[in-house]
Amino acid sequence: MTGGVVVPRVQDRVRVEGLTCLQRVTDVDWPNRRVKVALAPEEMVEGPGREAQQTCPGDWWADWNTVTVVTPEAVAQTDAAMRHFSSGATRDTATGKPDYSGFNSSLVEQAFGQYMLKHQVQADGQPRAADNWKKGIPQDVYLASLHRHFMDLWLHSEGYGDRATNQDLVEVLCALRFNVNGLLLLEVVKEPRA
Repeated sequence: MTGGVVVPRVQDRVRVEGLTCLQRVTDVDWPNRRVKVALAPEEMVEGPGREAQQTCPGDWWADWNTVTVVTPEAVAQTDAAMRHFSSGATRDTATGKPDYSGFNSSLVEQAFGQYMLKHQVQADGQPRAADNWKKGIPQDVYLASLHRHFMDLWLHSEGYGDRATNQDLVEVLCALRFNVNGLLLLEVVKEPRA
């Protein structure tokens, strides 16, 4: 280390600011505080993705303040956190990211969409915009509606669906979801946008 900077040694794997590929140090120029780097052989891509390496120059000199030595542990962690495609493209893994398609069902979305379309027509016969509910409905209105629809669900669940205001259980569940969505929107819009 010199002046708070870790000086790379020949054969160290390094990451250079602005580049996504790992480089290997081939020479160190102490007087000029720079290192000569080349694309690490293990980073070479065969096949159609080879063109992507054009963004990773061959032998060249880099100021050692722009170079970070990559330890074997960090390399292993980086490799584990990356997906490599045969085209040469790379992406980080999906770990820690929501899987929206897995968390939901196309059948559920279809049923809910049909419910919303049916209820898009107002009592006066005029259609409202699909996102009209996002303009803001008071919490107490959502809660009162939620309780009414929950009562229908409760009756259905105890075998008294014939006594429910709405005897279509799918519609009851969609109505509950609509009210939950509205309440959830009221909560998340309270949070400042990043």
